[in-house]
Amino acid sequence: MKSRVAALLRVAVTASLVAVIVVRVDWSGVSSALTSSTPSLLALGVAVQALGVLVSAYKWGILLRVQGTPLPFADLIRYYFIGFFANNFLPTIIGGDVARGYQVARRTGDRWGAGASVLIERLTGGVGLLVVGVWGWTAGAMRGESHSAWLPAAAGLAAGLLLPLGSMWACGLALSSPPAPWRERFRWVERLRLAYGGRSDLVLISVGLSVVFHVLMALGNWALTLAVGASARITDLAWVIPSAGLISMIPISLNGYGLREASLIFLLGHVGIPQPAAAATALLGRGILLLFSALGGLILLGGFGVVAPRRGIVSGETP
Repeated sequence: MKSRVAALLRVAVTASLVAVIVVRVDWSGVSSALTSSTPSLLALGVAVQALGVLVSAYKWGILLRVQGTPLPFADLIRYYFIGFFANNFLPTIIGGDVARGYQVARRTGDRWGAGASVLIERLTGGVGLLVVGVWGWTAGAMRGESHSAWLPAAAGLAAGLLLPLGSMWACGLALSSPPAPWRERFRWVERLRLAYGGRSDLVLISVGLSVVFHVLMALGNWALTLAVGASARITDLAWVIPSAGLISMIPISLNGYGLREASLIFLLGHVGIPQPAAAATALLGRGILLLFSALGGLILLGGFGVVAPRRGIVSGETP
């Protein structure tokens, strides 16, 4: 019953957000921005964001190699696009992570290792996001721009990203002291620390690749804003795009539909981009996500992403 009510509330929020966008946006201006857009810049925006997907897949491969379960780079790319499909069409924003983890678990037989790799990839991605976002904010502050209204949100973001890392480490160190039932309940934390704690070099490389990914996302969306005739700074996009992405992950709408677009229109307006160009950029960004999702769906339909378990790769141990 509660899940049904929550689903209905998300539908209502999504419909409300879409209605607000439809009513408040200057659609004649959006149409003009889209029809007069520069094709070469649009293609550049798609290509740069696709390159970001390749960087993330490569980073994921590094984290899997730490566990002794390397997979071909081409397979990880396919799993990533399947994740896009799940994120946009399954009724949960974390559907993509589950889909990717499922594919790897079927491939290796190690469910815990697959889930751990996805979790660490998310955490290192969060640290990379924070680095790029702080860079964008600092550049704006050096130009004398005021972001005072967003400082509490930035502090909350930093805490939200770093708290899981510190919590996992602290739980791992404390495992020897709690009673046995609690020790068993949090055993996965210790396993996670043991799996990655001794390879801090590769974890740091993963954070560096996460920084590259978020810079590429900013560059890709910067190309989209230029394509529709808007003038934007790459440093502004460095914090606007991640912020809109994080806002869209708040589970109050269907897969972030409407929420991502509304927040992006608002934030782009905050950095001086006219509303029609901001709305056009948001629509183009959603279009790229749907394009990647469609590719993931084709991979599934063609059977290229559905793999049979391979024996002998890993021990198959599960928690």
